[in-house]
Amino acid sequence: MKVWLHRSEFPMAIVNRDSDEVLGGVGINKIDWETNTGNLGYWVGTPWTRRGIARTAARQAAEFALSELRLKTLEILCHPENIASRKVAESLGVISDGIHANRIELHGVTVDAVVYRIASDLATR
Repeated sequence: MKVWLHRSEFPMAIVNRDSDEVLGGVGINKIDWETNTGNLGYWVGTPWTRRGIARTAARQAAEFALSELRLKTLEILCHPENIASRKVAESLGVISDGIHANRIELHGVTVDAVVYRIASDLATR
């Protein structure tokens, strides 16, 4: 993918090892190479929720971003009412940085977001 070659973002599929079925996606984007920061995003299809798949993929992507890409900080941005996504973020051992006004766009509307920050010491937790 060109975005990988250009190091502008790193989208990854979450794939079932046995069937090659795509279960969801995870990725690192909005990378600022001057400050070594970026965002971590993830999603899992409805049939695959509540199985730890998003948590495992998010942790692996975060470890990749912090160790291989050498980012210092990642942010996870969630709609305040997206409890499942918030639980995934919190399962990584990070704490919310609070609700930030007008931080993400959903369906063409700018809305508030809970911001989680993951620092480079994730691997030691």
